[in-house]
Amino acid sequence: MYRTHTCGQLRAENVNQTVTLAGWVQKVRNLGAMTFLDLKPAE
Repeated sequence: MYRTHTCGQLRAENVNQTVTLAGWVQKVRNLGAMTFLDLKPAE
């Protein structure tokens, strides 16, 4: 299996856990100290 969770399964309990997601990077937003990725799910 190439992913451990789907985006809809992530919750506050997953903080500090290592998770693997799969998909296409649709958009990258660089805010200096943080970078956000909009991930389009792999089908």
